[in-house]
Amino acid sequence: MRRKDKQITDRTMMDKILKEAEILHLALSDNGTPYALCMNFGYDGEAIYIHGALEGKKMDILKANPVVSFQGRLRLSDHQERGRQ
Repeated sequence: MRRKDKQITDRTMMDKILKEAEILHLALSDNGTPYALCMNFGYDGEAIYIHGALEGKKMDILKANPVVSFQGRLRLSDHQERGRQ
């Protein structure tokens, strides 16, 4: 990570973000081609659970390459939302 000052390494903070996040952005690689999804998810403090069928494109990609990246998206505050209008 280029901006080490922005990196979150504290597990307590990571847990807080995942527990408060409303959406999970999941990034996969399909034979070198990026494949990104916006997903509902659950987090129990130990594991992230994503919603989806047991078959289909996402599962095919995961079976071929289980390496993923993700980002939890927090709800914007009312102040931030007003500023974007």
